[in-house]
Amino acid sequence: MAKTFTLRQRVVLILCLWYDVGREELGKRTRKPLSLSRVSQLLTRARQREIDDEDYENLLSGVVRRRATVPLTQAFVEAFDALERESALSAEEQASIEASVLEASLLIRRFLTWAALRTRRFEPPAERMTLASETCFG
Repeated sequence: MAKTFTLRQRVVLILCLWYDVGREELGKRTRKPLSLSRVSQLLTRARQREIDDEDYENLLSGVVRRRATVPLTQAFVEAFDALERESALSAEEQASIEASVLEASLLIRRFLTWAALRTRRFEPPAERMTLASETCFG
């Protein structure tokens, strides 16, 4: 079986590709600078285990401009993994499901953005919150 990249490796590599950051540049830009050989060790296909939390956060610090890109990229990678595993579905069924997932995620994003903006704009005064919590929770 061919060796594949781990989830975290794929996230970092996709972000590097998206932002046009090479391995040497990545090592220089990280919070704790890494040598080219260390970056290569962390991102090699031959790696037998997932990148640990500290190294992952350090690698991300060298490539991520907006933290929201990390869960987006992870969702993309996980969606591809799911597509590879779903062998009982026809190609048409898979395409239909993925189109529906995309549509639902766009709707959820719009709603959550609306909710975040609404709660930020219309935050009730502290006295009302205290009164409401006392009324509701005793």
